Amino acid sequence: MTAPKSRWIQPGVSVGNLIVLGSMLIGLATSWTTMQSALGEHERRITENADELKELRREQHTFSMGFAELRADMRHLLEEVSRTRKALEQLERERRE
Repeated sequence: MTAPKSRWIQPGVSVGNLIVLGSMLIGLATSWTTMQSALGEHERRITENADELKELRREQHTFSMGFAELRADMRHLLEEVSRTRKALEQLERERRE
């Protein structure tokens, strides 16, 4: 009969195995907690950015409305200047005649 070969992996549970298993569980729990807190921070920042984006869009809309009113006022002023110029030219023609 031949002598039994020493196995590379022993079928029994040793203290080293339990320490490794415990370390892995502690590492997994720590990683999970860190990941959850990081995700919470990211979610908070996304919410803040969404609120800021809404505020910026409101400001942009207000600016656009003001700009449209300014353009309308400028058109009106140009029409008045043109009308005034025509009236002055008419007066000058009448004065020459």
